[in-house]
Amino acid sequence: MIDDGDTGFVLPRGATGFFRPKEGPLPETDVRAFRTSLYAAARLAGGEVGEVEERAYPRTFHTAAVVGGAGGSAGSGESVVLCHAPHPWVAFARTRQDWRQEKFLAPPP
Repeated sequence: MIDDGDTGFVLPRGATGFFRPKEGPLPETDVRAFRTSLYAAARLAGGEVGEVEERAYPRTFHTAAVVGGAGGSAGSGESVVLCHAPHPWVAFARTRQDWRQEKFLAPPP
């Protein structure tokens, strides 16, 4: 992306999941570093790491679950952690969802 000076921020190559193959492969987040950070954060929050799933095409993120913690007990629920595969960014979700597998009851409007 070219920054012409009017841009509030610049997204690095591969941030959106789209790229041009002729520009070469995208960077890759080290899954071991993600796991290490995940276990450290879960310990600090008083939770435990559940299932960790490495990205698989067409997903562009690794997925993990953290159970309990953040002021609750180990039975207080699951939080889902998404780690962007090309860049070391994380996002959090309440539930694990695979929108590619879900079926529509009716077509979208």
